[in-house]
Amino acid sequence: MNKDDMTLEQLRQWLQHQIEPVYGKQESAVIARTLLYHFGDTSPSAYQLIKHNTASPQIIDSVKEAIPMLLNYTPLQYITGRAWFCDLLLEVKPGVLIPRPETEEMVMMIIKTLNHDLPHNTAILDIGTGSGAIAITLARQWEYCKVHAMDLSLDALEIARQNAIRNKAHIEFLQGDILDESYWPALPGELHLIVSNPPYVLNSERALMKLNVLKHEPGIALFVPDDDALLFYRQIGRFARKNLRSGGRLWL
Repeated sequence: MNKDDMTLEQLRQWLQHQIEPVYGKQESAVIARTLLYHFGDTSPSAYQLIKHNTASPQIIDSVKEAIPMLLNYTPLQYITGRAWFCDLLLEVKPGVLIPRPETEEMVMMIIKTLNHDLPHNTAILDIGTGSGAIAITLARQWEYCKVHAMDLSLDALEIARQNAIRNKAHIEFLQGDILDESYWPALPGELHLIVSNPPYVLNSERALMKLNVLKHEPGIALFVPDDDALLFYRQIGRFARKNLRSGGRLWL
């Protein structure tokens, strides 16, 4: 069959077949559907109404370009350039970690626990903000709070800023290294809440990671030295003791 004269459904099936040796039948089916919805700018229900339409050259080209990336284990979120987090659509690129479901669970627990306990002008700091997922969610939940977000990576901060603008969240972004105590005076004090999802995977465990993570996601956001697994937790704890106000909370 000529790939340039396919229906959308035939194109989806062809894409699934191309990546099935790497991802298996079930996962490749999910990936193929997701990409067809994305490239076709359509929803799953709307796709059912148009799946027998001829695929446009633009969609066909997008699928062809995606295949070598998928075969190289590029995460689906980096191909589409977006990820969902707590009902927010975020831009993601290889410079930032893809938001994890367990981080989403932590944020929802924070909101549930503190929802009625935060006074106006509450100061919040998100350490290692990455895509800005945590900070943006909290800033939208508590619009009357002062939310700050820091990261070592300037690339990550730029993505986080754009995500904040897109999601209408007011956040102050700061560049710096939480491990460098000489930088601490530049960070806000008298904080009501500090939240972070810091690196914790040992360098020696790299071989156990999935290739899509190991080859494409930023190692600086994942790995710590084998001889100091709690490096970030210990340092964030020290920072919190100095900068949390009485009754403040630390969530890791």
